[in-house]
Amino acid sequence: MGHRLGASLLLTSLAWGCGAGAAPTESEIWHAATLRPSVELASTRGEELLLARLGSLPADEPVRLEGEVFTASAAYVAASGRTCRHVRIDAEAPRQRLACDDGDGRWVFVPNPFVAESP
Repeated sequence: MGHRLGASLLLTSLAWGCGAGAAPTESEIWHAATLRPSVELASTRGEELLLARLGSLPADEPVRLEGEVFTASAAYVAASGRTCRHVRIDAEAPRQRLACDDGDGRWVFVPNPFVAESP
């Protein structure tokens, strides 16, 4: 009986301790760089042209812009609520990017959580 009581008290204290913190405020989220939305700049002229056309490009059909070949996936709604597309870039330095609609109809590159960064 003593073991059950001890286990119950332990579980209760763990549950209380884990749920005791308040959710961060909007101000706290904005000031924590890892939590706020961020934008990555286009690194080539082809990427700039791609962003301008991304909303109207068909899914999974390669398009050549400024010597680079871009293939955008179908659009999806991310957990953030933004509409996003994965982009594969076949060029001298092949790479993958993630682009999302910024809410004003413009597409921007954002950090891609699906691709490991180079050390």
